[in-house]
Amino acid sequence: MHTSASAKSDGVKIRYHRPIPDNAIIKEVTFKKETNGEWFVSFGLETDDANLPEKLDVNSLDASNSVGIDLGILNYIHTSDGKTADWLNLEDEYERLQREQRKLSWKQEGSSNREKQRREAANVKRHIKRKVLDYQHKITT
Repeated sequence: MHTSASAKSDGVKIRYHRPIPDNAIIKEVTFKKETNGEWFVSFGLETDDANLPEKLDVNSLDASNSVGIDLGILNYIHTSDGKTADWLNLEDEYERLQREQRKLSWKQEGSSNREKQRREAANVKRHIKRKVLDYQHKITT
């Protein structure tokens, strides 16, 4: 979970996980509403090159400690040094998603109950997506 700070600008309350540098110029602001009703804001900033990490010189990289990665059918990942990572078990989550989508199909078009159920199905979908992204992040780091 990210630590957050709050700011208020033109009546819109913003919670951000990283402070905006003082010398940065905000060039673009994008508001995005997720299917479950949550809002996200992205800032496009212009800043000095001094604040950026150094660029890697591809020609100076040492390939002796490199590993090849193959996405497999039986296992999620196979590496050239013999390690494997299994698939993430999402069977229960997909069953719950099917159940929530079935409930949604029975709701009347345009009703508030349908909207509540649509958001519930979207929350389950978001949960699966975040679980997969978390698993991928943990494997790659």
